[in-house]
Amino acid sequence: MNTFRWFGLALLSLVRKVIAMDRQWMLMLILSVGSTLVLLFFSKVFAACAWGDQTTTKERIEVRPCSGKGFWFPESETELRSEVQEHIRMAQQKKMPGKIIGLVAPHAGYSCSGSVAGKAYRQIHGNPYDVVVIIGLSHRYPISKASVQPVDFYETPLGRIPIDKHSAMALLEFSNEFEYVKGAHAEEHSVENQIPFLQEAVPNLKIVPIVINKDSLAFTERVADDLALVFKGKNVLFVCSTDMSHFPNYDDANRVDRAALEALKCFDLPLVDRKISELERQQVPMLDCVFCGKAALYTVMGAAKRLGADSVEIIEYQNSGDILGSKSRVVGYGAVALCQKSKGDSNEIEQAQETSQPESMDRTIVTESIGLSPEEALLNDQQKSQLLNIAKKTVTAVANGEEMGEVTSDDPALMQPRGAFVTLKKSGRLRGCIGRFEPDEPLFKIVREMAIAAASQDPRFPPVRAEELPELSYEISALTPRKQIRSIEEIKIGRDGIYIQKGMYAGVFLPQVPIEQNWDLTTYLEEVCRKAGLPRDAYKSGANLYTFSAEVFHER
Repeated sequence: MNTFRWFGLALLSLVRKVIAMDRQWMLMLILSVGSTLVLLFFSKVFAACAWGDQTTTKERIEVRPCSGKGFWFPESETELRSEVQEHIRMAQQKKMPGKIIGLVAPHAGYSCSGSVAGKAYRQIHGNPYDVVVIIGLSHRYPISKASVQPVDFYETPLGRIPIDKHSAMALLEFSNEFEYVKGAHAEEHSVENQIPFLQEAVPNLKIVPIVINKDSLAFTERVADDLALVFKGKNVLFVCSTDMSHFPNYDDANRVDRAALEALKCFDLPLVDRKISELERQQVPMLDCVFCGKAALYTVMGAAKRLGADSVEIIEYQNSGDILGSKSRVVGYGAVALCQKSKGDSNEIEQAQETSQPESMDRTIVTESIGLSPEEALLNDQQKSQLLNIAKKTVTAVANGEEMGEVTSDDPALMQPRGAFVTLKKSGRLRGCIGRFEPDEPLFKIVREMAIAAASQDPRFPPVRAEELPELSYEISALTPRKQIRSIEEIKIGRDGIYIQKGMYAGVFLPQVPIEQNWDLTTYLEEVCRKAGLPRDAYKSGANLYTFSAEVFHER
């Protein structure tokens, strides 16, 4: 029973008993009991104050408890520490061009993405930072701003990590782009899955956890501005938590994800956003996204760049098909570092750019052709060399940002209207390929225009840089007009390219593709359907099929 209530009842009882007593005695009794009650009240207050430091402090500490243990990563401290250490230990330490200011790492379960995450955190292992700002996707909870969590500690099986509460509160008070939505952090794994790796990699770790899911470039740029202002002057690491493509097949994931990683290298966010958006619009079967944490990625890239990062280094790429074996529906995982080049490295790069020009644009080019027979060919070796030189000069001008002069030709064969594709390869791997079917301009002009497009407009790749020029090789496919076919039996591997069209969907392969990929006719047809975003058997009914041939020539 409450102490004050007990004394109140006792007082009431006494008052009733002495109601008939002399008024003076009754007043003295009431005063006496009242004084006792006042003393008891203040003694209770004093006792509360005496013990208050312990009780109040305990109530004041706020901890974000671990929600993913036993699911995303081991629940046991020993097992988790061992797994994280093993992933980092097995990773290779790569030479970076300078200080790492930003890091991109995956957030799937450690059994799937742990090895890629380990390769990311290997690059900063042992590096001290004043604070690590972790930005991840809010998977389940819709938020209109960036939500920063200003609690005291973040807990994992490896222990409690202090949150830089002062910086978190500064973001909330200073910026209109930040808020604190507790529910968005409660069970969110995108931030949490980074922390055990950081606990192992960064000494005296202190963090600021942020979740975000609004991926408008204008919004993420404003968030990056505010982050840069708050953390300016601090030794800060920004960590982006994101997986890559969800859930295409293995081959499509490799193609899309590697193109997306290549796109990041330009470190130009409007251009990166355009390239990623183009990849998202390619209608790749079952592709749900290219970067699930695109908002986090743009924010980290923007903030890191504002604080000095000027180089994007791709550390690793794998997908779940590489790890689990199943390749029908996969998720991609990438590791990327955002670095600030040292002065020495910058000088070396400038020297490399100065010496990266081709030795001579007019050197002899030996060509070899496939597609048409020698009797059917419309171009001789000299004409092919002229077209390859046009492509090469054009790409060099694009990469160096130079003005491109007019290209002319009085050769009748080069003035003939023909469609063409220009293909760029870097160290044997595709670096860009754009073409035009319609023979609406002279061949030499179409080759020039397609060279510009292959070097700067292929949505799968960032624009060609000057330092890449020595590694590029060039291939041109001069096309014959396409013709519609009635039966797939009319298609001849090695001679015919295929163009398929059904409704709004269309796809094309050049004649050399099935030879390079060692495809039979069925595979060739299925793959062009897949490329068009159609079912693999769409060629069997309802689709329009066209064939064309080409004179395909390149440097040997």
